[in-house]
Amino acid sequence: MASCEIRFINESGDPCSVVIFRPDPRLDGGVLAWRVIENAAPGYQERFVFPGAILGADVLGGVVPGQVIDDGALSEAAASFPLDGIAAADLVLGGSGESLAFSLRNVRDA
Repeated sequence: MASCEIRFINESGDPCSVVIFRPDPRLDGGVLAWRVIENAAPGYQERFVFPGAILGADVLGGVVPGQVIDDGALSEAAASFPLDGIAAADLVLGGSGESLAFSLRNVRDA
């Protein structure tokens, strides 16, 4: 399994808790909370190595690492990115209020 270096950046106008999740084939459509970044203020940055081919992110509170999240719990801000062939990228949260959205920027191929 390939890994990818990720830098999370909160460019939104809001402090928020972000859940980094990944699919788990044992969960029949659910996803596993892999990492939780709590109270990320605007401008906050954090680097980590993600060990998987598909990275997902959402703005959710009250989630702990290892928790199973079903599809119904994911918000409209939820995003999923295939990481095959990517060595590094920035996962950027932008917008504010009801219009939060994730994007991948500065993608570096493997």
